[in-house]
Amino acid sequence: MRTWNSVDRVREARLSLSSDQSSRHTRPGSSFYRIIQSLLIAAFALCVTQPAWAQTADTAPSFAAGAAVPNQVFIAGATAGPLTLPAASGGDGALTYTLTGNIPSGLTFDSTARTLTGVPSPPTAAVTLTWTVSDSDTNTAASDTASLTFTVTVQIARIGFEGTFF
Repeated sequence: MRTWNSVDRVREARLSLSSDQSSRHTRPGSSFYRIIQSLLIAAFALCVTQPAWAQTADTAPSFAAGAAVPNQVFIAGATAGPLTLPAASGGDGALTYTLTGNIPSGLTFDSTARTLTGVPSPPTAAVTLTWTVSDSDTNTAASDTASLTFTVTVQIARIGFEGTFF
């Protein structure tokens, strides 16, 4: 971005105004000349100065302090969830949520409701899932997102007996 020096612009305006010495209204020192000079300075300042609303710093979304998703154990063939994942705040613009990793078969993720639900099958070892939030500005750097990780395990239902048998 090229920056213009307002003093240079005023000098250019003064030269163009004073080059026509035949008109008494554009001579340096005339009231008309001073008005035009003031208007040019004000117009230039409006064009060059970044508006206050555009001077805000880029902020990243974040989860609340201490937010975490506990590791999950689901039973194969049984309804799981819904597991509601934490909401984030901050950032610039609308927030978008994604859940990445090898989501076990039978489970579905709803990004609008931020839920993981379904009937998982078959059993799986622990898989790591990453819960990520990003904002809608043009900054796509990793520092402009927030993430939480957790594991999901799908097990076979265990039938056990408790107590004393005679």
